[in-house]
Amino acid sequence: MRLFLLVLACAVGFLAQADADSSQVYSLEKDSEFEYGCFGPCACPILVQSGVDGGFLLSPRGPDGLFFDYDVLDVRWFIPQNGDSIPVTGYGTYRIGGEFANQEQLTLDLAIGGGAPRIYDSGIVTKVNQFPVIDLDVASSGFSCFDTVFAVHASPRGVTGAPGAGAYGLGIVAVRPNPTPGGTTIEFVTPAAGLVSLTLLDARGRNTAVVLETSWMEAGPHRVWWQGAGARGTRLPPGLYLIELRLGHARSLSRLIVLSTGSVVSVR
Repeated sequence: MRLFLLVLACAVGFLAQADADSSQVYSLEKDSEFEYGCFGPCACPILVQSGVDGGFLLSPRGPDGLFFDYDVLDVRWFIPQNGDSIPVTGYGTYRIGGEFANQEQLTLDLAIGGGAPRIYDSGIVTKVNQFPVIDLDVASSGFSCFDTVFAVHASPRGVTGAPGAGAYGLGIVAVRPNPTPGGTTIEFVTPAAGLVSLTLLDARGRNTAVVLETSWMEAGPHRVWWQGAGARGTRLPPGLYLIELRLGHARSLSRLIVLSTGSVVSVR
């Protein structure tokens, strides 16, 4: 059990480092929101609800136990109000990992309209969307009664929904089933036509299996079936692996927990 947890921790660190070898510019998505007013269990209505625009810089800091930490730098957001924009500035920390590499936390020190900065925290929650997408709500008073909340939906530039991504952004959008007792279906999208490959990596970043040989693909959604074998058709040991999607020099990573595997690799 201790060995498996160590593998998980190493994999989280590699995942974060591989996904962000250097600082990455993030942009807020259109559904990001600012809310100011009453939340449960209080009954009064929300006083202010508005969209929020802007971006920030995400810079890898390093592993911290079972988590990998990032610095959130140069937060520059804008809240539209009455034909004007209220600036939001600050910095903070983003963490991803946990015992099963499926938790995250966003903590921000934000100043609204030039006022005194306040701490906004999501708490440690189960991750919904796959990294590098960040989809978290942060609150200054624990999401209770009178509070200020930011719904942060952000992607790196060039990923789905971000500026410059076109109709699609490069990324793995689904892995089913996961964890898997055998094979799994990998669904992904490519923003442009080009040479695409899918590779399975172990916790140290070593190639373990070729899921999809380098192939020419058109832009759009794709689906690949992997039946669970290693490079030589042998069974893979249970553990946490990383699926690496490549299109030219761009890449995207996703987690895969293997419980047991088959013996053949095929693509459909």
